[in-house]
Amino acid sequence: MARRLANLPNAELARRLNAAGYATGAGRRFDNDAVASMRHYHQVPQPDLLKDGELTVAEVARRLGIGHGSVIYWIARGWLSARRGLNDQWCVP
Repeated sequence: MARRLANLPNAELARRLNAAGYATGAGRRFDNDAVASMRHYHQVPQPDLLKDGELTVAEVARRLGIGHGSVIYWIARGWLSARRGLNDQWCVP
């Protein structure tokens, strides 16, 4: 089931696994951390972070030759548009 729903964010995947009655190897309910561990251990791919034409903060910083913190500062000040993607990461169009 997890591979079939791998495109979902961790929190949504945890919700669906719990609703279907699955539990972790330790018998606990799934949460964000448990799904992240499951993805790593069982090599379940992460969902795509970016939409077409978007860059990560690191990619913007590298292209402009500036620090990661500067890009975050620009986003916080509203000087650079961005949206929050999976796991709350910034995605810059």
